[in-house]
Amino acid sequence: MNQRIFSLPPQRPRRRPVHKSFSGCATCKARKIKCDETRPCCARCKERGLSCPGTATKPKIRWSTKHEKYQAKKSPATDGIELGLSMADSEEISLSSPVAELGREREQGRDSTNDLDLSDDALGVLHTEHGILQILEEGEGSPNAHALSLDNIISESIPSELSDTQSELVGAYFAIVCPIFSTFDSEQNLFRTFVSQRWQSSISMFYAIMSMAAAKLTRTSPDMKLQALQYQSLALSNLYSDVCGASGWTTELLFVVLMLGLSTSWHDITDLGIAHLKAMQAAVLDGAVQRSCDQQILGFFRNSVVYWEMVVCSVNDEVSVHDYSKVDDTHPQPQPDGQTLNQSQSQSQSQTQTQISRIMPHPWAGVASAPQELFARVARHIRQVRSFSSGNALSPDTFLESLNSLEGEIWRLELPKLHEIANTGDLNTPAIHHLLLAEAYMFATLYQLYYAFPSRREKCLKWMEELTTGVRIGHSSSWAEQQARSWPASLLRGPSSKRWVDFLGRNIIMRLEQIQINSGTSCVHSLLLLVGSGSLAVTTEVGDSTGTSIGSDETAEILRTRQFVLDRLSQISDSILSEPISQVKLVVVEMFKRLDVGVDVFWMDILHSMGVVTIIG
Repeated sequence: MNQRIFSLPPQRPRRRPVHKSFSGCATCKARKIKCDETRPCCARCKERGLSCPGTATKPKIRWSTKHEKYQAKKSPATDGIELGLSMADSEEISLSSPVAELGREREQGRDSTNDLDLSDDALGVLHTEHGILQILEEGEGSPNAHALSLDNIISESIPSELSDTQSELVGAYFAIVCPIFSTFDSEQNLFRTFVSQRWQSSISMFYAIMSMAAAKLTRTSPDMKLQALQYQSLALSNLYSDVCGASGWTTELLFVVLMLGLSTSWHDITDLGIAHLKAMQAAVLDGAVQRSCDQQILGFFRNSVVYWEMVVCSVNDEVSVHDYSKVDDTHPQPQPDGQTLNQSQSQSQSQTQTQISRIMPHPWAGVASAPQELFARVARHIRQVRSFSSGNALSPDTFLESLNSLEGEIWRLELPKLHEIANTGDLNTPAIHHLLLAEAYMFATLYQLYYAFPSRREKCLKWMEELTTGVRIGHSSSWAEQQARSWPASLLRGPSSKRWVDFLGRNIIMRLEQIQINSGTSCVHSLLLLVGSGSLAVTTEVGDSTGTSIGSDETAEILRTRQFVLDRLSQISDSILSEPISQVKLVVVEMFKRLDVGVDVFWMDILHSMGVVTIIG
């Protein structure tokens, strides 16, 4: 009788037990490698030339929020505002107060929070946002801010030892958020270098980076949404405490406002962070930034506000577009090539003068701060004409005078030369990408201006025809004039000025096609792709009895360009984990459908008709 022989599977050798460490720098944790915890920079970061965020210096005490309940503490009422403001109380505030406006703004996105079934204790902290943002809008020196008892404000400190989740979120900020929150990522990216220096000493910045990281991880892990909202509310609560306790705006506080403000749409795509933006506008215009920062930091915050105004005013009429040229020395200061902000502050003036002065791109604006400001002002004029809201309209004479002045500024603007742009240190984002991006913004500004105001086309075309047949290009020619001299004469003398306008729109996309998807600038391509998509109408004219379409090669090129736009939007949405960009793609698809049935479309009209209100950037 045969006996069955059973053989047991070979046992895997037991792994040598490894002591689990919860310390080390966030960079090593994100890479899941052992950190030697050398201060101020660990050995692994030093070997790879990375910025080391450092390790905690406090005793190793484990701390976790797993079983905590967040509950707002009440402080004495000031002007009818309490820190633990309830929903019922908020409705009793005067409709003319800024807090009432903020309440209405937050009500639009409240449903997404309610879907999470948050407890009353957790929501208690969210209610403090009203008080926080009022303090932000009023700014430093506010009587209301100093009337609050700091003993009653939520006070926390950064845990001595991070929990697993917190450690992973801090690492995710530097590994995931930093590369997609800037047009380049290197030591020059202040959202990496400045935050790495301050997050361990600033509780509001600590919670801000965790809320941003958790919000991005929600795209692949929906369960993170609750934590993202909790950390956002904790960041706001502690920012409120910091603002009340500070004697004025500090660089650190302004950074937190920027980070929380532009990431609000990550939690709720309809939230534009308007209250945060107004706080930043006031800080720049009222001189608060000048008193707390040097000129280079002033340029950084000024350009941040310019970009923020541009993306918000495209979909909202509540925010004003300001002229920051009157702010002292607001133009971006050329920095020595290869210098970080902190390095340039510490070096002597004589050493700085010996180096080549070049323009360091801004994390959001690149070198296109001036084109973005013009883009925003044109968008504001278009929204006034289209009457998307019941905002204060200019008189016809004032409006025409303003438009004439704006058109002149566009045609006189000079863009930096390629050799004037500093190397950011990001190998995926060379200087040419920033220049191409600036040119794309210029074409978008021209396209919008002459699409929305057709009466200005003929005069401009006549002037350009004289320009092309007149004196040749000189050093005094602006960027737009040099471009006009190179345009085909058939565009300027054709029977239809619409063809020239479409040419402007397609040049937006042509500039972006020259930039690879792995470029850091791709995070801000979406708005430009949306604007240029309106120019991609397919020709339907018939050339002869055979039914051959006129310009069949041009039609094929337009169809190819359309596919590029859709593919690029999908790639951007996936790479930066952005739900708003997915909405933009739906808008572009709708634009193409209407163009195919002969409807002349403009991106702003389609956004409005589809009810898409979000930060596109």
